[in-house]
Amino acid sequence: MFITPLQLEATRPGRWKLIHDLVWEGSQRIVVPAGFETDLASIPRLLRGILHQNGLSRAAAVLHFFFYATQTMKRAEADAVFREALKAEGMGWLGRFLYWGGVRVGGWVAWRNHARNS
Repeated sequence: MFITPLQLEATRPGRWKLIHDLVWEGSQRIVVPAGFETDLASIPRLLRGILHQNGLSRAAAVLHFFFYATQTMKRAEADAVFREALKAEGMGWLGRFLYWGGVRVGGWVAWRNHARNS
């Protein structure tokens, strides 16, 4: 579960910065540091009517984006923690499956891009 609330500040269109640390306590404790910048979730336009950046997925998406940006764990682990965080935030099984399925199918592109930029 998230120990701290998600507090964001818009920095430019489509980008957000954490105002305070975001702390996740699950199978491990993860701290996403204040100042970390995210796009929340990279949802294809076609799916934005079903999947939302500003719903129950926000904190989980920031955590997931942090994993992809830092690559401190394997991609499959990052995606599994994302699914766990979605559940902790109250998302139903279908929503969790759709978000998790999306990152499993298409997340390799973002993972690869972050690896190149590291």
